[in-house]
Amino acid sequence: MCINQKEEDTFSNLLLKSTIDDINEEIWNQSFSFINNSFSENEIIDKNNQNLINENDSSQKSNYIISKNNTLTLQNFDIKNFNQTYEFSLNEINLLISNLKGHFFHLMMGKNSNYFISNLIINAAKKQKLYILSEIYNQIDILAINDYGSHPLQTLIEKASSKDEIIMIINGITAKNKLIEISKNQNGTYVIQKIISYFNENFRTKINKIILNNLFELCVDMYGVCIIQKFINNCYNMEYIYFLLISFINNMEYISKNQFGNYAIQILIDKIYSYENIFFVLEKHIFVNFIGLSIDRYGSRVIEKYIDKIKKTQKRKILSYLLDKGYIFHILVNKYGKYVISKLLHGFNSENRKNILNTLSSIKKSEKYI
Repeated sequence: MCINQKEEDTFSNLLLKSTIDDINEEIWNQSFSFINNSFSENEIIDKNNQNLINENDSSQKSNYIISKNNTLTLQNFDIKNFNQTYEFSLNEINLLISNLKGHFFHLMMGKNSNYFISNLIINAAKKQKLYILSEIYNQIDILAINDYGSHPLQTLIEKASSKDEIIMIINGITAKNKLIEISKNQNGTYVIQKIISYFNENFRTKINKIILNNLFELCVDMYGVCIIQKFINNCYNMEYIYFLLISFINNMEYISKNQFGNYAIQILIDKIYSYENIFFVLEKHIFVNFIGLSIDRYGSRVIEKYIDKIKKTQKRKILSYLLDKGYIFHILVNKYGKYVISKLLHGFNSENRKNILNTLSSIKKSEKYI
């Protein structure tokens, strides 16, 4: 159904009328004004003196933003609605940046205004994004862990379209040696994950080294392990992969038995199982720790992931070894180990499973087995 011009204007006015109420506490209480100080307070709040561009000109999208004197007038639109419906032109963004200079940090941390700035970034050109970055550069670490500030910061990361933007973001996020602190924060973790996902591995060398040098601290943290997951999934540098492999096999039991670290090992298994030579090295160390990990709450998950990746011939070898040594009963009586044995038996036909179970039942359950 078509809406005539009058109805459209009325609808727009209803949408745009609540801006001051929405942003008053979070922005105006920061003790700054959205418009140039050369204009009096009466000129800001007096609707009769706003002198907006002709609202009948539907081609002028900026008639809710720009006054006749090219002065920004924010009290005529609702920030929450603009983030989804309004597409800023580059000229409008230039005007907004000119009038909002010095205030981007506070706006990015506003409950509603963070969406407004995110939308601005989505429509901005390279130079405009670089200006915003230059304003917040020294406070990126604060934005990264803020409930609201982390969102427009993530948008800057997603929309970075030049080497200059990427370098500025990476230098800003690492400038105060707080990358690990940010990574272990419930908001910061998403910022670092975005950097890993969106930036080429070769551009984030500085971040890569910090992550690798703090691997264990991140592995055993609720949010840090998400960084490790994203890092491994986006890792193609073989030097990094070998470093991860050596670090994990040297601390296999410790990491595997950790409630968060076990996920890191599982992710590494997923990553390298197609590299036969590398996977073989990891496989040997998993096998050395097979019994201890099989009966551990978290370690058993690593063993199950490993079993999912191996072939039937390898499963038979493991079952044969466990039967010969009598270790299989020690695993079976454990509430976690029984699932490991179930995994080992999965994939065999009924005749094979029957033979294996008959072999199990024929062995005496002496103390050395239990």
